[in-house]
Amino acid sequence: ITDQNGGSDDTKDSDADETTGKSHIVSLDAGEDDMTVDAGMLRLASLGDYVWEDTNGNGLQDAGEEPIEGVTVTLSGTAGDGETVSATTTTDENGLYKFEDLVPGDYEVTFPLTATIDGKTAKLTDEDASGKTTDADDVNDDSDANETTGVTETVTLESGEEDLRLDAGYYLPASLGDYVWEDTNGNGLQDAGEEPIEGVTVTLSGTAGDGETVSATTTTDANGLYKFEDLVPGDYEVTFPLTATIDGKTAKLTDEDASGKTTDADDVNDDSDANETTGVTETVTLESGEEDLRLDAGYYLPASLGDYVWEDVNKDGIQDATEDPVEGITVTLSGTAGDGEPVSLTTTTDENGHYEFTDLVPGDYVVHFEKGTDYVISPKDAGSDDTKDSDADETTGDTETITLVSGENNPTIDAGFIGIADLNLVKRVNDDHPNVGDVVTFTITVTNEGPKDAVNVSVEDVMPNGYSNIANISNGGTLAGSTLTWTGLSVANGASIDLTFEATVLAPGAGVEYDNIAEVTGSDQFDDDSTPGNGADTDGDGNIGSQDPDDDQDADDEDDGDNAHVVPQVADLNLVKTVNDATPNVGDVVTFTITVSNEGPDDATGISVEDVMPNGYSNIANISNGGTLSGSTLTWTGLSVANGASIDLTFEATVLAPGAGVEYDNVAEVTGSDQFDDDSTPGNGADTDGDGNIGSQDPDD
Repeated sequence: ITDQNGGSDDTKDSDADETTGKSHIVSLDAGEDDMTVDAGMLRLASLGDYVWEDTNGNGLQDAGEEPIEGVTVTLSGTAGDGETVSATTTTDENGLYKFEDLVPGDYEVTFPLTATIDGKTAKLTDEDASGKTTDADDVNDDSDANETTGVTETVTLESGEEDLRLDAGYYLPASLGDYVWEDTNGNGLQDAGEEPIEGVTVTLSGTAGDGETVSATTTTDANGLYKFEDLVPGDYEVTFPLTATIDGKTAKLTDEDASGKTTDADDVNDDSDANETTGVTETVTLESGEEDLRLDAGYYLPASLGDYVWEDVNKDGIQDATEDPVEGITVTLSGTAGDGEPVSLTTTTDENGHYEFTDLVPGDYVVHFEKGTDYVISPKDAGSDDTKDSDADETTGDTETITLVSGENNPTIDAGFIGIADLNLVKRVNDDHPNVGDVVTFTITVTNEGPKDAVNVSVEDVMPNGYSNIANISNGGTLAGSTLTWTGLSVANGASIDLTFEATVLAPGAGVEYDNIAEVTGSDQFDDDSTPGNGADTDGDGNIGSQDPDDDQDADDEDDGDNAHVVPQVADLNLVKTVNDATPNVGDVVTFTITVSNEGPDDATGISVEDVMPNGYSNIANISNGGTLSGSTLTWTGLSVANGASIDLTFEATVLAPGAGVEYDNVAEVTGSDQFDDDSTPGNGADTDGDGNIGSQDPDD
C-alpha cells in the first residue's frame, strides 16, 4: 500500500493505512455517495549490482576479470512518497550487491573511492567507458561510479522494477621502471661492476586503459633507478634520451635487447631495452597492480684509438726524436664491438704520421698497418715504453687484440716503418793481371734498386796482404789498418755510386793473398734480399758475388758483396851462356850466345840482360838484338820472350894473351823484367851462393 493521504486532492490519494490497510472511518448520510476512499498499491523495487577488478583499466567488464568481495556500497535517494532513503550493504564473494524492497523513487549508489584487493588499495576505474548510461542502453558492461565522487547517476525506480546495472570497477595502480647504467664493455648487458648513471631524464608516454593519453617525466637517482607509479593499467613506452652525460662526457645508447629477450615474460632485466636510434622501448601493457621493472637503458662513452706511424731509421723499433713521420699509410681497424657487430674501418696517416679511429663502441679490435712494397715493419714491442714502440707484427702488420672499454682512448698503437732500399754491390779492378809493383785501381759500385732512397749507407773493404800503399780513397773513405770504410753515403732510388781507391801490387809468395772483398755493412733502409754486414760469401763456398759475372760469380750469395781477384803476372826466366870455342888461341874471335828462356806462365816483357866483359877480351863486336856496349858492359833492354819461348843474344870478342890478372870468365845475368820471376831475382848477381860456380841451368863444368 502506498503512502496514505498523499497530496491535497482526496479524490486522487490513497486512504488506506500502509500498515493495517484500513482507511479512516467514513460517515455516510442517507443517500450520500462517497467515492473518495481509494487505495494505492505499489510493488517494491530493487537495485544492484556488481563490483570487479578492472584488470586492464579500460572501464569495461572483460572476460576473465575477477569480482571484488567486501566493498561497502551506500544507497541514497528519495522514495516516491518523499521519504529520504539511505542504506548500506557489501558485495558478496561474487562481487554482487543488492538493495531490495525499495519504494519506487529516485536513487543513487555511492561506491568508495578506493577498495582493497589482496591487501592493496585499488582505485575506481573510468566511468561509463562503454559510452552507455544507466538508462535503457546500458547493458551492464562498464563502471557507473564517478572516479572523483564514487557516486553513480540518479536512477528512477518504478513499481516492481529491478535495476541491476549500477556497477563499479576498481584497478590497482601499476608502476614501471627501472635502471640506467654505463655499459662499460658495450655488450648491451648489465655486467658485474658496471656503474649506474644518475640524472638521466626518462619520459613515459602511452594510453591508459580508459583511453586517456599519458605523458610523464622523471630522472634516475644515484643508483640509476627511475620509477613511474600510480599508473592506470594500459599500454606504455619509455623514451630514454639518445645521449647521457657521464663524467662530463657525452655517452650513447648501447645495443637494444642484446640478451635476445624482449620486455615480455622472458626479459629478466639484464639488458638495454631502448632503441639506439629513437631511444624508445617496446610498448609494455600494464595490468591492474602490475609492477614492471624491466625497462632499462645502457649507455657507453665512445672509445677511440690511434696513433702514429714513423720511419724507423735505425731499425730499433723505438721512436727517436730525429725520426720522421710517414704520411699516407693505409691503416685498417677490424674487430667486434661489444654488441657483437663486426667492425671494419680504414683511414690513412696524415702528414704528421697520425691516424685515429673515433666514436667506437667498446669491444675487441685489431689494427692492421699496410706496409706496401716500400717498407717493412720494425721490431715489435721494443723497449719498455709502450707509447714509443711499434705494435705491429713484422710479418702480418697486425697488432694484438686491443680491448676498449667505455670512454677509453688508447693513443699507443703505433708502427715503425723501415724503408726498403735494395742495394747491390759490384767490385772491379782496372787490371786483374798486373805486374808486381803496378798500381791498380779498384772500383766498388753500389747500386740502389729502390724503391726508397738509401741513406747512411756504409761499405767496408778489408785489404789482403798482397797490396800496399793504399791511396786516393774516394768519397771520404778512410783506412784503418788494412780496412777501408765508407760511411754516411746516400744512393737515390735507381742510382749508383762508385767508390774508388788505388793499391800497389806486391810480389806473390807463401800466404800472400790478392782476393779483395767489399761489402755493404749498413743502411738506414731495409734490404729485402740482403743482410748488411753478414759476410759477402753468404753460402761459404768460396765463390763471391751474385751480381758480378766474373770467374767466381755465385748466384746463391746475397747481392750486397763482391770480390775483385788479382793474379800478378809471373814469367820464370832462365839464362844459359855458351861460347862457340871454349879453348881458342890468342887472337881468335869467339862468339858468345846468351839464351834467355821463359818457362812462364806469362809472356815476359821489358827484359834486360847485362854481361860485364872481363879484361881477357877485346874488340867486342856484332852485338845482336840491339845490345849496346858501354865500357866493358854489354846491355840488352826492352826484350820480350813469350811463354815457352826463348831468345838468343850473341856477340863476338877477340881473345887476348894470358897474363897476370887477366880474366876470361864471362858472366851474363837477367837484370830486369816486367814480370815477377818466382825463382830468381833479376840483378842480384849470377853467383847467388857465392861459391864461384855460376849457373843452375848450364851443365858445364
